[in-house]
Parts: sequence; structure tokens; C-alpha cells
Amino acid sequence: MPPTAASHAPTVAIVGGGIGGLTAALALLRAGIRPHVYEQSPAFGEVGAGIQLAPNAVRLLDRLGFAEELRDRAVRPARAIEYRRWSDGRLLGFQSSDLEHEERYGASYVVIHRAHLLELLLAALPKDLLHAGHRCVGVEQTEGGARVLFEEGTAVEADLVVAADGLRSVVRESVASGHGPAFAGFCAYRALLPIERAPLGDAARSVGIWLGPGRHFVHYPVAGGGLMNVVGLVAFDDWPHGFQPQHVSAAEFAERFAGWHPDVRATIDVLTDVTLWGLFAGTPLPSWTSGRVVLLGDVAHPMLPFAAQGACQAIEDAVALGACLGRAPGDIDGALARYEHVRIPRASAVQAHARENATAYNLPDGAEQQRRDAELARGDGGAWLYGYDVEAAVAEAALAAGS
Repeated sequence: MPPTAASHAPTVAIVGGGIGGLTAALALLRAGIRPHVYEQSPAFGEVGAGIQLAPNAVRLLDRLGFAEELRDRAVRPARAIEYRRWSDGRLLGFQSSDLEHEERYGASYVVIHRAHLLELLLAALPKDLLHAGHRCVGVEQTEGGARVLFEEGTAVEADLVVAADGLRSVVRESVASGHGPAFAGFCAYRALLPIERAPLGDAARSVGIWLGPGRHFVHYPVAGGGLMNVVGLVAFDDWPHGFQPQHVSAAEFAERFAGWHPDVRATIDVLTDVTLWGLFAGTPLPSWTSGRVVLLGDVAHPMLPFAAQGACQAIEDAVALGACLGRAPGDIDGALARYEHVRIPRASAVQAHARENATAYNLPDGAEQQRRDAELARGDGGAWLYGYDVEAAVAEAALAAGS
């Protein structure tokens, strides 16, 4: 889409300066709209460690101008995912290599440290659009727009407010009151490890998912291949700590994986800084908009990490919103309706896929586990997920609507 003339561009306030909010700002800039981003923390930054970016998100980042920089900062694993059995390490199946992803989907499968991706996004945005230290405490509808209220007593008005403030969103209540995410019955042990200390050999260079009863173990390289992101995902009956991670010992982590393959246990044994996170998820919302407030990313579709699509779906949302507003800058309501039409079915399907994997990845040994393993052995079935092009979906929706 050609840039919209600035004189006709709506004013947009984005609440939340994470991956979704910053990508939305870049997508809107590409459409000729200069949004302002308001982040509650004193400085823009990302909590967490590694994330996986599948081709459905990487192609969008490529189009936003990050093709070269992303590949410089990210790692292109030898295999996108290797599935292994918990007890003996047997390879159950694997997804395509990076070259095969490029050939099949037109984009790579990469893994990257969250902070490194955020640095790329921040560097591409004009500094006068970024406002740290602004904690949102509420949103009010106005005539023809909305007002964001901040903790220090200030406020900003805009034609459109984009809620990208994550799982603990304050803005969500103005659109979907009472529909926040709930503890999903799983916790994640997380740690980073210098990759030269990882006792996994060549497997350390791929995304590895070890499947076992009631838990699974994930590892992949980040930070240009210098670190390995380690995650142990375990079913928990209760989690009393809300969204706050807890520092725990490597011994506790190891106890959860007692009896597992020696490579898994040896990896856990050399960890020195482990945190434990409760996992939260929601159910699909019937609407992502209320007046001139629209939801994006985890605010709209908090999902389990078992499809590695949380950040990917936020990026899809961001690019779709920019494309919808770019096509109809003078018709915000129509653009938001098209955004919902394109995004709600897609994100809801990915949410459901992640919930299905929560069951499949943690099956006890037995007949169902054997059927799952046989399916994994048949190979890559990710075309519906990785081949999806959200910009094409927006264009098709616009064509169908005659605009």
C-alpha cells in the first residue's frame, strides 16, 4: 500500500511497548500513520529469553525491512523442530530445515532472544513516538475517539487506541471485561546456558522438544548461537504467584525431570539461574473492539506457548491492523471491522492448536502416545500455520467487500 497522506491520517495511541506494540507502530508508519507508543516501564525492554519466529511472522518482518538485520541477530536452526522421546532420546520426527522452509513458505524459521528482536524494532522507530514511564490506568471513550489515562494524572486523546499491554492488560477491561487469562495448569522452568556448556552435541543447534508424561523439555540456540534457551514445561495443579516468576533451584527443575534421558538431566544440572513461570491462557473473544479501542497480541488472544506462536500472532495482528487502516484511513470503524474479520478466526484457530498440543505433548506412555509418535514420524504438517500470509488475507477481505 502507498503511504497515506499525513493530513488524512488518524491519530493513534498504542498502549504497550512490547513486540506487538512496536510492530504495530512500524506497520502503521508504513501506512502513513504516525502512532505514539506508551510503555509503563521506565525504559523500553523485554522480559524473558528466547522466542521462536516461524515463517508466517518472519516474512512480515522481512517486508517491514528487517530481512538482513533479523538474520544477523537470530539463529537459523539446522532443523526447525526435532521431536524426541523423553526416556531414550529417540528421534520421533522433525520439521523442515531452514532451506526447506525458505523454499516452501518463502521465509525462514528462526530463533532469537526477545531483547534482540525488541532492539531491532526500537531502532527502526522515530524516538519522538516512544514514551516510556507511562503506566496506563484506564481508557475512556470520547466523541470520535478515546482517551488514555495515566497513573501520574496525565492523559492523551486519539482517534484510535490500540491495546498491546500484554497478559495483564488494563485496557482489555474496556472491551472484554471479565475475560482475562486464567492459570492454564502448566508452569515453565526457564534458563539460559552458554551453548559450549550444553551437553547435547549437534542437537543443541536445533530446536529440540522432548516429549514425556505430564511434561516436555524444550531447547534452542539464541544470541547468535552463543546461548541456549532451556525450558521445562510441567503440569501443575496450582500457581499462587500470579504473573510473577519465581527464582528456583536447578535441583528443583531436575527433580521434575528425574528418570529422563541423561542429556536432559545433564543440561539441567549445569544451569545456574532458573526461574519458574505460571502459564496463563484465555478463550477466544467474540469481539476485539469497543468504540475506538482495539485489542492486539496477548491482550486479544492469550495462548499457551505449545505452538510457539504467541509473538508470531502478535506480529500478524500488528501488520493486519496497519494494512486495514492503510486501506481505509478515513473509515476507522470499517477498518476495525475488517481487522476483526481477518484476525479473530485465525488467532482463535492458533489458540486451539496450542491447547491441543498441551495435551499431545504431555501424553502418558500408551496407545495415544504411540499414535502421536506415528503422526510426528510422517513429517511436517505446518502448511496451514506457516504458509498463512496475513497481508494477503487482508487484501482478499478488501476485495470481497468491494473496497
